[in-house]
Amino acid sequence: MLRFGITGRSGTGKSTVAALFAPYGVHHLDADRVVHDLYSPGSPCAAAVAARFGGDLLTGEGRVDRRRLGQIVFADPGALRDLERIVHRFVGEEIAAVEAEQARLGARALLVDAIALIEGGQHTGPLVVVTAPYALQLARIMARDGIDEAAARARLDAQKPESFFLDHADYVIHNTGDLEALRRQVDEVAARLGLLP
Repeated sequence: MLRFGITGRSGTGKSTVAALFAPYGVHHLDADRVVHDLYSPGSPCAAAVAARFGGDLLTGEGRVDRRRLGQIVFADPGALRDLERIVHRFVGEEIAAVEAEQARLGARALLVDAIALIEGGQHTGPLVVVTAPYALQLARIMARDGIDEAAARARLDAQKPESFFLDHADYVIHNTGDLEALRRQVDEVAARLGLLP
């Protein structure tokens, strides 16, 4: 089974691109959703985050408060690196489990979607990088997360520059918001990956 990755800065539309690969028998594993599950009450990951950042970061139910955690780590590069070190190990374990399950179920490929795919050590196989204009990234982050422009800019400015992702790319997909143009690019990448019937 082919395993490939998709990454890029926040707000570039990675999830939209990933969904367009589904008709080719590709299973999409969204690392952000994996992390959301890892932050569940009583999980080892939630305990590790609380140990590093303080127990008051947990909600009354014991779940990691992602909004409060984001305020901390996006304002402090050292804190962000600490969080990444904690989370990457747990995400890696989950990716391996999903890959084994999907292979058993007969999926043609596993697409691992993560913003920190390269630095997290989960990058194996070809890498698709999604780019988008900065203003569009800002608008998407603000709409998705319900935050103002200053907070969205802080999040983007805390991330690796676009050039970092492009330096590691095997394929680049430019997302300007035109769905048909996006679909054509995905079709081309799928063909080059050998995913056509």
